[in-house]
Amino acid sequence: MVTYDPDRGGPAVLGRHAIADAGLYSVCLAIQNLWLAATAENLGVGWVSFYREPFLNDLLAIPAPIRPVAWLCVGPVTHLETVPDADDRRSGRPETRRVTPV
Repeated sequence: MVTYDPDRGGPAVLGRHAIADAGLYSVCLAIQNLWLAATAENLGVGWVSFYREPFLNDLLAIPAPIRPVAWLCVGPVTHLETVPDADDRRSGRPETRRVTPV
């Protein structure tokens, strides 16, 4: 679990005085760097995105004002699917309309 604490580092952290979410953006960029490094080491990263913040706060006893940002799964990759999990052909959902370029 990757979290963000807006109070860490004090009030004078560069960027936060002008853009309140600058720290949150930095956390997301750090996750991207972790993802790139993992890929270079032949590891896969999955970002679980089907949760609610209050649920994770309770489950993991995360105190306010710390926010859960990413629930990551990291591990070896045995193979890559030819069709992504969320693709309509794999999920069984009716196929969505494709956007026509203008």
